[in-house]
Amino acid sequence: MRNYLLIDNNHHKDFSNVLPRCLVTEGNTCAIGIYDDDGRVLGAIAYRCEDFHYYVDWIFVDPAVRRQGIGTDLLRKVFSIIGGTMERYPVTCQVPFSEEEPEMYDFLLTQQCADLCFSHDRYHLKPQDIQSSKVLRRERSLTLEQTLFFDLSEQEQRKILQGLDREGVFNTAGMQDWSKGYIPSLCRVIYVQNTLMNLIFVKELPDRNLKLAFLYSKYPRGLAELVYAAVQEMEVHYPNKTLLFDAVTPESRQLAAHLFPNAKPEHIYEGEW
Repeated sequence: MRNYLLIDNNHHKDFSNVLPRCLVTEGNTCAIGIYDDDGRVLGAIAYRCEDFHYYVDWIFVDPAVRRQGIGTDLLRKVFSIIGGTMERYPVTCQVPFSEEEPEMYDFLLTQQCADLCFSHDRYHLKPQDIQSSKVLRRERSLTLEQTLFFDLSEQEQRKILQGLDREGVFNTAGMQDWSKGYIPSLCRVIYVQNTLMNLIFVKELPDRNLKLAFLYSKYPRGLAELVYAAVQEMEVHYPNKTLLFDAVTPESRQLAAHLFPNAKPEHIYEGEW
């Protein structure tokens, strides 16, 4: 028999083999674990409600018990809970698809109620992919003064975030919580005479990889310098991590082709119920 548990932070450690360490099960994020009568953890799913939309951020089933309907059961459990709220919001799950790892894509195709469509490209970057970029090699001679964003005073941080919010390029709603998951040593800024020039934000994902979450540039050369400095830090402290970059807009795809020509893109699909 399969049993379910709504996971809070007190139970998180019991599901550590199927839930990522950095996933915080509080606020608008919920996680459900599934286990058998012997107490063996089989899998887990995490979802959140944001802007009148539900998102499935994480679903994982122990490889030893896959293809037994456990993933389907977890999705149905989420749908049941959402249905019980009487809210009729859509549910979206982002699905990476690559020829090397088609499992998740195939799984979503078996969910007949899901409308699966292409969303964007995602680049999986290793430090060597970025180090080999001719653009970044050319910029290494720069000596622009950069600062760790979280080393700035709270007042300066807030000023920068409010400026980005006004420009409509970065959503800083809930400024007390927006920075959860960000890695301070990789978030860098070039801030000259109270003017923002360049900015890079990197955060840890539920699967423990890193994500190039936000880039801002008034001067591309300075942005290249920030990316290079972040990668140097990655090589020392996160040598086995992959840095992900989502290319959603024509501008972000152009930037990826410019800075990361050796990185292979992965197609991202969205399944919506």
